[in-house]
Amino acid sequence: MKDLMVKTGTYINGQGEEKGEWVKIGALGESANGLYVLLDPAVNLAGLLMKQAIHNPEKAGKSVMVSIFDRENKAAAPPQQAPHSPQQYQAPPPPQQYQAPHPNDYQRK
Repeated sequence: MKDLMVKTGTYINGQGEEKGEWVKIGALGESANGLYVLLDPAVNLAGLLMKQAIHNPEKAGKSVMVSIFDRENKAAAPPQQAPHSPQQYQAPPPPQQYQAPHPNDYQRK
């Protein structure tokens, strides 16, 4: 199995090095019947194309460029997301629901 990755930009890590920002969009596999692709249905390809065009306007095209990386070689594979990426954001817990007091909670005078 291989990972299908799209480079959407760059960022500077804590050591001041420029790194690629990558999004995993699916996987490429092989069976007895041939090659197959599994795509993440939550990925917006139009949004990825726009990010690629913003990052590198002189090479902007009408197609999303996808790279293929072996899963076994983790050292050569890009990180799945940059440290500041939205997919690593953890949403705050939902607000507490207000519960009105029950009428029996009131004392009669």
